[in-house]
Amino acid sequence: MMTTIEATPSRDGQVALDSLQNAVTNTLERERLLGQYAVIWQDGKPAFIGGAELQQAGQGSKAKHFSAAGGNRTKTSK
Repeated sequence: MMTTIEATPSRDGQVALDSLQNAVTNTLERERLLGQYAVIWQDGKPAFIGGAELQQAGQGSKAKHFSAAGGNRTKTSK
């Protein structure tokens, strides 16, 4: 279960959050350009996203919930 607490961060906290948001956005964009994918938490389980979904994730407010999957991996289907 994930608990979310709505609170206004301090000035330093906001600077840190903005920096992390920027890093995630840049990483997701790099992954998209390289044809890679990212793993996100969706509907209570990990999910792969790539292509247009990856571009939207990097630009939207959901980006803070994304974790980029780096390296030269390819998604395999079963």
